[in-house]
Amino acid sequence: MNRFRYSAFLVVLLLVGTSSCASTKTSSTEQTDGVLASTTTTIKVPGICTPGVSCAVGDTGPGGGTIIYAAATPFACGEVDLKSNALVAMCSYLEAAPETGELAWKSTVARWGCTGRSIKGALGVVIGTGYSDTLAISAACKESGIGADLVHAYRGPQNKNDWFLPSKDELEQLYLFRTNNGGFASDSFWSSSEASAKHAWFNNYFSGPQGYAKGGRTFVHPVRAF
Repeated sequence: MNRFRYSAFLVVLLLVGTSSCASTKTSSTEQTDGVLASTTTTIKVPGICTPGVSCAVGDTGPGGGTIIYAAATPFACGEVDLKSNALVAMCSYLEAAPETGELAWKSTVARWGCTGRSIKGALGVVIGTGYSDTLAISAACKESGIGADLVHAYRGPQNKNDWFLPSKDELEQLYLFRTNNGGFASDSFWSSSEASAKHAWFNNYFSGPQGYAKGGRTFVHPVRAF
């Protein structure tokens, strides 16, 4: 009968702010013939989003912000493929930039920009379209200090370069998270969704989503999808 020698070790990794925020337990079994077999189990760290394991609304996300939306099924996201006119990636979560701590987002007001001009590619309103909307605004509207440019330049605690101005429906999720968690109910925020050549969608926390003149100034807040 073959005889085996068993050894086990525990490695705990707390990877805060990366795409694998988890504890990892690795067990190894070495046979007498020198063949090593191992199994790895990833364990959810409470309060930390762990893509591939579990992310929940309220968790700290990979970008160092807060998870504000967890989809029941993945949604299309990312840039638009110019040939197919379809979004190129799939995402399951929205994360809002942090407002406290190191490299937090500072409360900022800005214009949407380009009043009187329709921006091709900035008409997306559903969850998943904010990133492509934001890129379209930045590419077409060369005015300085507009909301799309400010949020896309943000890098956050984990130096992510994919923050964007949320679309109309994504902004609604930010609104729901804020009001459900007791804060910022009096603010109004721009979305990246154009309503007309002269107006863009914003969310007024008293009257709900509506069109607002692009030249007006209101708050902006970065969001990212993953």
